[in-house]
Parts: sequence; C-alpha cells; structure tokens
Amino acid sequence: MKSVKRKRIVQFIKTSSPWLIYALLLIVPLLFLAVQSLVDMSSAEESVFQNWISVRSMNLLFDSILLACLVSVFAMLISLLFGLLVYTRWSGFIREMKWILLFFAVIPPYVQASVWLDVFSLFGWPTQGLLISFWVQLLSLLPLSLLMVIYGYQQVQTDVIEAGRLLSSDQLVLRKIILPAVKPFVITSGGVLFVFSLLDYTIPTIFQYPVYSLEILEEFAATGQVLYPFLKSIILMLIIVPVLVGSAYWFINMNAKPLQSNLSAGVKLKFSLLVKFGLSLLCLLLILVFLIPIFDLFFRSGSLIEVPTALQDNMRILIHSVHMAFWSSFAMIVLAYWLLSTIRSLNLFAWLIILLPLCVPQALSGLSLSVFWNQSFFHQVYGSNLMLILVNIIRFGPIAVLILYLFKSRISENLVEAGKVYQANRFRRFRQLDLPLHLPGIITAFLLLFILSLGEVGASIAVIPPGGETLSIRIFNYLHYGAGEVVSGISLSVFALLLLGYFLHLLYRKTKGTRSTQGSSSIKTTES
Repeated sequence: MKSVKRKRIVQFIKTSSPWLIYALLLIVPLLFLAVQSLVDMSSAEESVFQNWISVRSMNLLFDSILLACLVSVFAMLISLLFGLLVYTRWSGFIREMKWILLFFAVIPPYVQASVWLDVFSLFGWPTQGLLISFWVQLLSLLPLSLLMVIYGYQQVQTDVIEAGRLLSSDQLVLRKIILPAVKPFVITSGGVLFVFSLLDYTIPTIFQYPVYSLEILEEFAATGQVLYPFLKSIILMLIIVPVLVGSAYWFINMNAKPLQSNLSAGVKLKFSLLVKFGLSLLCLLLILVFLIPIFDLFFRSGSLIEVPTALQDNMRILIHSVHMAFWSSFAMIVLAYWLLSTIRSLNLFAWLIILLPLCVPQALSGLSLSVFWNQSFFHQVYGSNLMLILVNIIRFGPIAVLILYLFKSRISENLVEAGKVYQANRFRRFRQLDLPLHLPGIITAFLLLFILSLGEVGASIAVIPPGGETLSIRIFNYLHYGAGEVVSGISLSVFALLLLGYFLHLLYRKTKGTRSTQGSSSIKTTES
C-alpha cells in the first residue's frame, strides 16, 4: 500500500514539476506585482482612481485598437492570398519558404522604422501618424503570419482535394475544402498579431503616434509606483484575454482532427487569368517590400567597408546579444518540451494559463520581473544577465509551447506507444525516437524564438543590468541619436551572418540528400 502511494507521489511530482517551474518563471512575477498593487491601493489617493479611466486614456485605447485591427486584418488577408499562391503555383518551393521568411523576419522593427522613414520622406508621404506606424508594424509582424498560414495550407489533405476536383471545379474546391481547412490558422495568426501590435509601443512612439501601452510606462516613470501601470494594464488585458481565448479555441478545435504527419507539398489548381494576375502582382509587391530594407541599408552605409567597421566596433555587444538569445531560446525549448511531455492534450483552461503572459504589456512584464526578483534572497539573480533571459522567457515562452504543440500533434500516438514497448530505456528511447520525431518542431521553434529574443526591447529596458546592453537596445539608441550609417552597418553585418547560416543550412541539406541517395542506390545494388 505504501509503495502504491509512493509511486503516485513520484508521478505527481514528475507531472507537476514543469508546470510549477513555468508558473514560477512566467506567472508568479505577474501575480506578485498584482499583490503589490493591491497593497499600494489601500494607501492610494482618490485621484488615482478618478484618472484611471479618463477621456485621454480612452482616446489612446481607441487609437491602439484601430492600429492593431488594421495590422491584423491586412496581415491575415495578405497571408491568405500569398499562401494560396505558394500552395497552388510554387509547390516545389514551399519547403524553402519558411527559411526565407525566417531570414526576412530577422530584420529588427527599429531598422524597418528607419528604412521606411527614409522611403516615406523620399516620396513626400507623412512620416508621422497612423499610416507609417501601421505600415512598419505590418511588415515587422507579417513574416510570422505568413509562416503560420503557409503551414496551414500544408495541412490540407491532397487526396481530398483530388477527389473534389473529379466532381467539381477548382474554384469550388478552393471555397469548400481548402479555405475552411486554412481558416483556423488564419484566425490564430490574426489574433496573435493583434495582441503583439496592441502591446507594442516602440514603433508608434518613433512616428509620434501615441498609443495606450506607452501610457503604462509613462505612469511608472512619473510616479515610481507599480499601482498606476497595473491599473492601466487591466483595461488592456480585458481586451486581450478574449482575443487569445478565441484564437486558442480555433487552434485547438481545427476541424477536430490531429495535424498531418506528412505535410502536403501543394497542388496545382487552375484559376482565371485575372486571379493569376492579381496573385502574381501581390507576390511581386511583397518581394519588393521585403527587399527594400536591404537595399536601403546597403546604400545608406556607403559601401561594404562600413560593415566590418561596424561589426568590429559592436562585436562584444553582438556576441553578448547572441548568447542571451541562444540561452533564452534553449531554456524555452527545454521548458516547453518538458511541459508537453507530461500531458497528451491541452484543454482551453490549460491554454489560458499558458498564454496568460502574452496578455501582459511589455512594460509591465519588465516591471513585474524587476519587482519580483529585486529581493535580498535573489541578489545573485537581480542585476545579472540572467534577467535578460527571464525577460525573453516571460515574453515568448508561450510561443514555444504553441509551436512545439503544433508539431507534436503531427506525431502518431501509435508510434510513440510502440517505442515504449520495444525500448524500455528512457534515454535511448528519447535519443532514438522522441528527439528525431520532435526535431523539426524544435529547430523551427528555436529559430523563431532566437529571432524574437534578439530583437526584444520593450521589456528589457526595465531590467537591463549595468554593462548588459543588447544589440537591439543599441540600435534603438542609435536611431534616436540619428546615427543612420552605424545602424546600417550593424544591420548589414547581422544580415551577412544570417545569410551565411542560411547557406550552411542549404549545404547541409544538400549533403544529407546526397548521402541518402547514395545509401538507397547501394541498397538497390545489394538487393540486385
């Protein structure tokens, strides 16, 4: 009897340990800040509550929602059309598309802001206000939406499409089969981009477009108390939570079936000449928009001589930023994998707990970590580079869980159960079966988390230790100082390193494909 209870206790500890660590790193600091705000509320003046919901705040909130809605709607529409073009016309190119989009996603938002500020000034367009803020935010978040929607197109079952084409036209197949299958991914991407845009205050601030999330940081800077930004954040979170819950609902119940284990490579559909022209024009415009920042940075830097000079001057900060982004991504992958390994599926309540940190504004996330870890028994953590890792974890940890869950849904449960039967050793089973099955999701999640961590600024400002300046913060400071050539040199050096990594990846895949081809040919020779 005691052995049975002991096994239950051990099993409970194994199952609950990753959830406790997840709560400690991502949720407990936020709850601690909420409790601290409630303590301060007892001694607060009545004017605090009178100014909590003012006319100015509501106007800022309306402007922020308008900006976020425009970014989300246009991103969903562009992703839907561009994904359709890739899926139906470039079927052989669809596997490389995610790496190309990740390459363009590495462009920091502040570099996008600097580039398009020059472009708008060149054509005489307004360089302040809603239009340019919307455009830069859209381009900064669009690669993420494109990745999600293209992956959704790959989930469409090809045999169902071919069966439908035997009985009806391609246009009806598109409307009745393909678009309903992609709709959950489109809605999920729209919800995520709406949240990211609503919480971001950095890009609108550059273009003198006041938003509600900036009000949170200004309240703390003016008063030095956490009560004021916490009260301001409540209204914002009341809007974000339903959006994330709705996105999670669509994500969990996407056609009530598991994701495919083998992704679809696309299918050739016949469209009218007008539709083909529209999709091709959209593709050309999108490619041009993505290439403009690279050409603008190259011409502003003067020559390639600026690249090694900027790289040499900022090498220490670049290495430091890469280290922080690497260890942040590694920690998020390990935590997300460990958390998902304890359960088979996640319900809506579990998703709400996981996605809760995404509802918190950037400034409030940084403040929660600063207040929680600024204790006497955490003196070795507070003021160290570990705070930058914790910032990235609290900002992007839910995204790691989301991506790994997406890839885990493609893995057959029968294959996992068979591995447990034929390989009792857990370490060998992990090395020979579990890790190879989860490796595509781990690589994709790691690259995306690395890019997001490398460009994080909004929350890092509140916890940055002395001498711990990151590359994104330095670029942000250079842009405010007007050092455009230095920013161009740094950005081009980052592009060069990323391009080198992309070519090494292509070389590795080519070498791997050659080896597999040689291996299959040798097997055929042996059989003959």
